Amino acid sequence: MGQAKVVKIRFGRSEEARASQRRKTDQRITDAVLEVVRSGGPDAVTMEAVSAASGVAKTTLYRRYHDRYDLLHSVAAQLAAVECPTTGLAPSDLTALLTSLQGTFVATVGYASSGRLLSRSEDLLDTWRKLVVQPRIDAVADFFTAGVSHGALRPDVDYAALVECLVGGIVMCATMRGNVPDDWADHVVGTIWPVVAVCPATVC
Repeated sequence: MGQAKVVKIRFGRSEEARASQRRKTDQRITDAVLEVVRSGGPDAVTMEAVSAASGVAKTTLYRRYHDRYDLLHSVAAQLAAVECPTTGLAPSDLTALLTSLQGTFVATVGYASSGRLLSRSEDLLDTWRKLVVQPRIDAVADFFTAGVSHGALRPDVDYAALVECLVGGIVMCATMRGNVPDDWADHVVGTIWPVVAVCPATVC
């Protein structure tokens, strides 16, 4: 019985090693997809491009995904699972939401394809816009809605237009400057808070 127990332990360790290797491979694939998306947009993602960027064989990719559409949807779903910051109604909470939105454009979508992602309607772009970008935009809109409901923000402001300006501001800032400064959200909130807050003196 002692020998059988040893065999079982070794088998368990082998299974753990295989699972660990699979996670590492999955991460390499995800990183490669994001690299391709940042440089050329979701429509630039092909099995060949991801294989070249990740070093993972195409046969391995096809064992995991039916085609590039399945691969893109899977990665987008992973990113969608990353929750937006849970916030209150203070200026610092709005800063956290805008920083999250900015990070989505920087680390996930990439500045080069942000405009195309927001303006064009294609299956791949629609999937990424719906799963990756839109939840972050909705979180900012929900912040303003909650602020008005709780009496913290003025009800006479066109918040839909403001959200569009904030999203467009990220894209325009990247286009004009080549990047978006790390303190962009702080400056934006410092500018708009005195306008939208019922009590502008509220501190972060």
